[in-house]
Amino acid sequence: MSEKADQKKENNLKGEKAYPKVNPELCMNCGSCEDICPIGAISINK
Repeated sequence: MSEKADQKKENNLKGEKAYPKVNPELCMNCGSCEDICPIGAISINK
């Protein structure tokens, strides 16, 4: 796991809120992020 992912996991365990961020220049509206989000925080409006 990357260092950044480890830090996010640690922050979540501390109760800190994390919000999904999407880079609109890279997003292809494929829905992959929606499929893998463990808490359902991402939805694609089609």
